[in-house]
Amino acid sequence: MNSLPKNQASRLLGPLCVSLVLFSSAFGVDAQQANDRTSNVAPPSSATGERLLAVSVTDEKRHYITDLTKEQFTVFDGKTPREITSFSPVGEPASIGVLFDISGSMIAVRTDLGLHPGPTTTTARLDDIRHALMRILRGSPASSEFFIWAFNSKTYKLTDWTRDAKTLTDALSQINDLASSTQPTGKNKANGALYDACAEALDKLAGSSLRKRVLLILTDGDSDTFSHQVTFKELKRRLLSSDTLLYPISLFDWPFYDKELERGKEELDELATASGGHALFPATPAEMNEIADGIALDLRYQYTVGFSPADVGGADGTKLRKVKIKVTPPSKEMKNLIVLYRES
Repeated sequence: MNSLPKNQASRLLGPLCVSLVLFSSAFGVDAQQANDRTSNVAPPSSATGERLLAVSVTDEKRHYITDLTKEQFTVFDGKTPREITSFSPVGEPASIGVLFDISGSMIAVRTDLGLHPGPTTTTARLDDIRHALMRILRGSPASSEFFIWAFNSKTYKLTDWTRDAKTLTDALSQINDLASSTQPTGKNKANGALYDACAEALDKLAGSSLRKRVLLILTDGDSDTFSHQVTFKELKRRLLSSDTLLYPISLFDWPFYDKELERGKEELDELATASGGHALFPATPAEMNEIADGIALDLRYQYTVGFSPADVGGADGTKLRKVKIKVTPPSKEMKNLIVLYRES
């Protein structure tokens, strides 16, 4: 079994729910509520369509349980058990898209944060982000495929799908120069278009060759730079109708309150939760590296469980439905399991 370091586990997995009767709800629910709360999963685009759930199972000490079989999982759509139409054990390769924020607010000089000595933090800060991202890519499931894009007010497609480590490294090495040479001027100087880039990346992921799909976002969380055309509501709707896990990493807390940053965190957290992923907010490079390792472990040790909902519902196919997963423990000694899966 594999486990997360204590600090890493608490930051990545958040306030986990422990179901003492082997039912779990979604992230952030107290153990006492686990029997009453369920997950919300948007239905597929057709009545016979399959929905996929990425499911992590650990024991009480946060050790991943990696040898479960299809027969040990039961999916309930409302109160009705549904047939598991597909099942992948841990280690399933993933299609992973990366969005790297190079907007003005992201690369601004921030000596006041005290992250690095010297007159500017921009180069060192981008280096820290690149290093953390490579930890995720290197630790992801074997045979995964990747693309890397950067964005400010436009999207820059640095790679297409690739499994080549050198191609990924070369793309990341362009980030500093790209950030310096492509900044908008005038009143749009600090603007980005995170939601627009996300929507475009979801289209790219929809055509990927693998069933498991993940979108990583590296940003500073400044909500003032989030949207040009695609709104928060539209992006959430698209996430609900997809099977893509969203992992935004909002980098380096500012040492003061800022309403745009706070609103940005709330929106990123809501979007990630809707997808079944996690929004993460490291305050230092060390914390960012811990989180990067945690994401890689999470992706590597997730099961993929497919089922067909009873009906679609909703004019746009995004009506939320209540889903529970029951996991039969592998032994009598392992009575209490922590089961994590999509909230909405």
